[in-house]
Order: sequence, then structure tokens, then C-alpha cells
Amino acid sequence: MLSLLALFLFPMSCSFWNHLKSKGPYPAVREKALMSWEFTHANTPWGLVFLLGGGFALADASQESGMAKLLGEALSGLSAWPDLAVQGAAIFAGTFLTNFSANVPICNILIPVVQELAVAIKMNPIMLVFPAGIATSMAFHLPVGTPPNAIISGYAGIKSKYMAEAGILPTIFTMLVLLLNVQTMHYVIYPSREFPEWAATA
Repeated sequence: MLSLLALFLFPMSCSFWNHLKSKGPYPAVREKALMSWEFTHANTPWGLVFLLGGGFALADASQESGMAKLLGEALSGLSAWPDLAVQGAAIFAGTFLTNFSANVPICNILIPVVQELAVAIKMNPIMLVFPAGIATSMAFHLPVGTPPNAIISGYAGIKSKYMAEAGILPTIFTMLVLLLNVQTMHYVIYPSREFPEWAATA
């Protein structure tokens, strides 16, 4: 912020140093700054700024209000589902929600929910947190899903309809690959078959 403010404060030429000695002649007109507001306004993706800011505000609100814990406990009825179905639901939720906001705030909202859900249904939290967290980065449909999508859509003029259509196959493919990974390589890397003691006392 300080470096940005300096661009508005310092003029384009260094002749102002001569005027600091309080000796004339002084300039008749105001010198131009290194960066003007007109240039900043025209070249700043304000939509991206509000997208990220709103997403972080939403994530903080969900944590401060206790919404994540309430949702996790409310979904405890999923204990009757097989692990594969619960993981698939977590992946679908992460993939679906991340297309409507930036992936970082969606991850901040979703991860506490699935963590509480895993504790409620006596499943190792890693089995849900890992796929849900990865799924929040699979935003292929809308410009608001992730900052790179917004930048591409803004500068290239791609309509949301065309971006949504192009993201169908990548979404299906990545969801299946992620679900397969959770059922195979995930167990090789993480010892997550048993419900851990630290989760029971959390």
C-alpha cells in the first residue's frame, strides 16, 4: 500500500527537489504524478478485487458465526453412507461451490464443515479434508470461480456461457481422477483407514 501511495505522491520529474529549498521560480502548474487515478481506474480489474475481498469476508463470517460446526453436525446422518459416497459428495460440493467464488475462501468455508462431518460420522478427517480441499481448485466453469478465470474472461472477452460449456469435460475428468486417487494412492501416502484418537478428542 505504501509503495502504491508513493506513485500518487511523487511527480514524474525530479525538478521538485529544487523547490524544496524555498527558492523560486516556482512552477505555475501542478506537476503530474508518477501514476494518475485515471490510469489506475482504467487498468485495474476491480471485479477481481471485490471477488477476493467478498470471498474472504464470507469465509470469516462462517467461521466466526459457528456455521461450519453446525453444518457438520447437521450432516451426521451421512454416517449410513459408504465412505466412497461421502467422499464423492465432498468432492462434488467443493467442485460446485468453487465455481461461484474464489477457491481460497470456499476452501476456508468447506474444510471446517467436512472436518466436523468426519468427526461426527467417525471417519478419518484426512479422507474428507484432502479431496474436498483439492476439489476447491477445480474451477473450470465461471469467471468468478478463480482469479485466473476472471482475468482471462475480462481481457479476452470470453462469455460465461462458453466458459461453462468448455469446463464440463475437465470437471468430470478431474472429479473421477480425484475420487480414484483418494481410493488408491491416498492410502499409500496417508495412513487414514482408521479413525484417529486425536480426532476423537478434538
